[in-house]
Amino acid sequence: MREIKFRAWCKKHKYIYDVCSLRFIGDKVSANDNSSCIGEEILMQYTGLKDENGKEIYEGDIVKFTERHYENCNKKRLTSEETSIQIVVYDYYSFGLRGSLKDKDLRPFIWALSFDYKIEVIGNIYEDQKLLEF
Repeated sequence: MREIKFRAWCKKHKYIYDVCSLRFIGDKVSANDNSSCIGEEILMQYTGLKDENGKEIYEGDIVKFTERHYENCNKKRLTSEETSIQIVVYDYYSFGLRGSLKDKDLRPFIWALSFDYKIEVIGNIYEDQKLLEF
């Protein structure tokens, strides 16, 4: 079973923080009873996965995703590597990767992780949007 946890982006003060508790106030949510950000928070859920450096991967993270392709199933001869910048999203009831915020195609984690891959968190869509300019 994976660990369920969140972090939040406060739009008003422009910072990310770990969430210890959630409080629902009508149709709004308050993380950690942070009254200065009520209605100004965007929650990001932990995927339950860590990148190659041991960093937790959250919804909204920007990752460098490298797929390795081999000559055959025994993986003795590497034929190519493809590296791309992807965004971690939660859509269609699962976590996946998208090439951009406008991209409608979802590469489900279950599919992406079934290959030989490297994944590294390099930022997030709120603090590091410049990483998406390619």
